[in-house]
Amino acid sequence: IAICGTGEREAEYRFGESTPELVLRGGRWASVPYSGGGESQIEFVNDATRYIVYSRTVRTNFEPGEPNDPAFTDGVMVVRGGKVLSDRQCTGEPKSVDVMAGDDYGGVTSELFHYAD
Repeated sequence: IAICGTGEREAEYRFGESTPELVLRGGRWASVPYSGGGESQIEFVNDATRYIVYSRTVRTNFEPGEPNDPAFTDGVMVVRGGKVLSDRQCTGEPKSVDVMAGDDYGGVTSELFHYAD
């Protein structure tokens, strides 16, 4: 999966190997802070199916005086009719995540497109 800027104030979602199986253009951006972390999403729509790429940081330690020990999760959810059909988490390190890149592509909303269960 790759999300790339097109140079035309929109983003492109690509799924597949060297020749992508699916390419969607557009994208809507969202970012929400959490206590000790936050989540950013970009959503692409293909008919009734939504592809939501996310980058999430969650605090895992709340003991006073101890380190935060954040957990990082990146992946893509496939959602149709409000139901998650697939939630594939990245197994390797993301090449780069610019959570505020949406400012250059029409803005970032403060409401996520779908919350993890």
